[in-house]
Amino acid sequence: MNAHFLMTVVGPDRPGMLNQLAATTHHHQGKWLNTRTINLDGQFAAIIKVEAPRSELQQLQEALTEAPRMLVQIHECHPEQTVLAKPVHLQIDAADRPGLVNDITATLDGHGISVEKLECHRVASADGGALFTAELAVHMPAELDVDLVLMELEGLGEKMIVQRV
Repeated sequence: MNAHFLMTVVGPDRPGMLNQLAATTHHHQGKWLNTRTINLDGQFAAIIKVEAPRSELQQLQEALTEAPRMLVQIHECHPEQTVLAKPVHLQIDAADRPGLVNDITATLDGHGISVEKLECHRVASADGGALFTAELAVHMPAELDVDLVLMELEGLGEKMIVQRV
């Protein structure tokens, strides 16, 4: 029987980091089920869902956490909750302001919406200000009116545009 766990990885980006982790996982008969990686300002970060035989689990986890020049942490996987939810993808564009991400996530949380993915950026605008843009993948409770949530999000900021994509 196989076991699952999540592994988070952070460290200075360098060639071969992912291969080192993948080779260690393979050596212990494990495989990656889902992977998300990013490089921000020369720092590498990843979250990886791993499946491995229970007989190899402890040795694999120890080998992964001993990887040089990386902080590797192991996290338990919890069975997915069976909640009827509808997946929704959103694009948000607005004039940037302090607290905008906090207000967006508080609005979503207030409706029981879970965020699967949030990717946001700030870019300079022609008038010297900054524009905020975000892509979100969320799971909304089945009974929730998506249009109501979109209108509420649009009310959070000046020139805020929220689109379902």
